[in-house]
Amino acid sequence: MYYNLEVSPMQILSNLVCTEQGIETDMDIGLYLLQLIKKDHELFLSPFLVAADCLLAEAIKLHWNEQPQHADRESFVVLTDADVVAMLTSSSSLEAQRIIETLLYKPDNICIFDQVGEGHQINVRKIYAKVPLCNGRPLSEVSVEAKRIIDGLANLEFTYYVRINP
Repeated sequence: MYYNLEVSPMQILSNLVCTEQGIETDMDIGLYLLQLIKKDHELFLSPFLVAADCLLAEAIKLHWNEQPQHADRESFVVLTDADVVAMLTSSSSLEAQRIIETLLYKPDNICIFDQVGEGHQINVRKIYAKVPLCNGRPLSEVSVEAKRIIDGLANLEFTYYVRINP
């Protein structure tokens, strides 16, 4: 999903002041920042993206469990996304191969459900909810709209389970 920036980054930065209490700005920029934070959270904390991240981590774990103890695991941190995909598609772990193939080519086979059962637990339990200051006070104390946005972030917390359907 693509979001247009309605306010230029330069305009945002020129209206921010860093204080010991946090970021201080005016009402309009503060609300705009909160809207961007909410949109970012809605996108990157969506159950599907969290599930995909969980499955990718599982595939990597399965791959490394199949490697000899002397395998160079430290080199993993410098791999590009393409390197990781290549590593997993040619893994000696058939389950790691199945997971990466599903993520790449069959995402419809990813099943997210809310009842305990077979599958990996995924959750979002902590939401970034820092509030910019306006005239020395948290924006959520001086703006109903800001409070609504911050309160809405709590609705993004979840616990689900994910598995790959055959």
